[in-house]
Amino acid sequence: MNIKIFCKDIFVEFRAKKGFTVRGIAKAAGVNAACIQKIEMGGATRPSTANKICKALNCDFDTVFTFHRKEIE
Repeated sequence: MNIKIFCKDIFVEFRAKKGFTVRGIAKAAGVNAACIQKIEMGGATRPSTANKICKALNCDFDTVFTFHRKEIE
């Protein structure tokens, strides 16, 4: 699984739906805004960081990634 592709698509979509700005979701997740910007531009991230962002977006990491993984299989 290429986590950077999933993160880019998932987090841009979920952040927009939840009405968060880049800075807002960064603060809620406990990461810096540059980290969020990097991910949204297609950069890689650690699963632990992705999990923090999922929690801030109130979405389950395993459910989100399982769903999206099935879409491309």
